[in-house]
Amino acid sequence: MGSNRQSNPNPNPMLSKSDEKHILRNTVALLGVNSYSALWLADQLPAIEFAIDADDCVESRALGFTESRQQSAAILREAKAESDRIIASARKEADQIRAKANQFDDQIRAELGRSIQAILNRL
Repeated sequence: MGSNRQSNPNPNPMLSKSDEKHILRNTVALLGVNSYSALWLADQLPAIEFAIDADDCVESRALGFTESRQQSAAILREAKAESDRIIASARKEADQIRAKANQFDDQIRAELGRSIQAILNRL
C-alpha cells in the first residue's frame, strides 16, 4: 500500500534566512484577510523575523494563543487592581475634602449665626 504522506515540496531543506522570511510573508499574503491564522501570523511576523535574524529560537520570541491569552489576562488583572487602588485612593481623598468642606460650612454657619445674633441683640 502506498503512503499517504506527501513528499517535501522543497528538495533543498536548507533555506536561507531571507528565503524563510519571504516564505512566511508570502504565506500571510496567500492566506488573506479572511484566514483564521493570517492575522495572528502577520502580528507575530516581526518577532519571528527578528528571531530568525538573531539566530534565536523562534519559540522563545513568538507567543502562542494560550500564552497570549494568559499574558493578556494577567495584564487585565493588574490593570483592574491598579484601577481599584486609584479609585479607592480618590474616594478617600474625596471623603477628606468633603469632611473639610462640611467643617468649613459649619464654621461659616456658626459665625453667621453669631453675627446675626449680635445684630439682633443691638436692636
